[in-house]
Amino acid sequence: MAMDGLRTRIITGSLFSIVMLAGILLGSVSFMVLFALVSILCQWEFLGLALTVDGQWQAFRRLLYTLLGSLPYLLVVLYQREFLRDDQLISGGVAMMLCWSVAFLFELFRQGSKPFSDLGSFALSIIYINVPFAMLAGMGIRDGVYQLPLVTGLLLLTWANDSGAYFAGSRLGKHKLLPRISPKKTWEGAFGGLLLALLVAAGLGYWWNGGITIGQWLVISTLVVVFGSLGDLVESLLKRSMAIKDSGSLLPGHGGFLDRFDGFLFHLPWVAAYLWWVLY
Repeated sequence: MAMDGLRTRIITGSLFSIVMLAGILLGSVSFMVLFALVSILCQWEFLGLALTVDGQWQAFRRLLYTLLGSLPYLLVVLYQREFLRDDQLISGGVAMMLCWSVAFLFELFRQGSKPFSDLGSFALSIIYINVPFAMLAGMGIRDGVYQLPLVTGLLLLTWANDSGAYFAGSRLGKHKLLPRISPKKTWEGAFGGLLLALLVAAGLGYWWNGGITIGQWLVISTLVVVFGSLGDLVESLLKRSMAIKDSGSLLPGHGGFLDRFDGFLFHLPWVAAYLWWVLY
């Protein structure tokens, strides 16, 4: 990588990290707003790649589907902030389904060439992107209490995995992990990411556990590494199938938001399943 490119990558990465940590550390409201924006930007990028470019109202359709796709996150936030009672949650879900029917009506009258392919992309954006972030909101606020150590820990473990994999892979990488999808990823990088994530997890469990034991943090870090790495490969598969390098250009030197959160959003359901099984 040229020095200018490396410098851009470092500056962007530093500013991105500061904004993310500030949004998490400032409290539950900034946490919810931050990840609402992240979820919307990831969906916007994905729909820009996946929706068929034909017919009319392209930009409006992309915006409409992005906003409709954000409803699961909004529903969980309203419930966790106790704006919705238990007996109102089903009504909220029904209202969300009614809103989603707007997408079918829009495709009915838009006269596009592949309406159900586009509806499938819309549904996939919800499953792939918004539902995991809704799970994060559910984990991040429990019974009205903001779970700061957990949310911060998940982000730090994701970064540790990425950093460990990058440095170990670039210096020691010889054995390709899945060259058909991502030629640069190696087994040495994967183990480097796992090692650094385990060290960070041990530190979290010792100094800032948030009610989670060291052993549980180590399990969480393993889930983050395994499924985060698979999530990165899944997005690589998406980009390879569309013959593109990055999902967007909002983060110079890093690509788009989906490029930054591909592993994070993929490991969230697995971490959530483990936490709900063990702790909740």
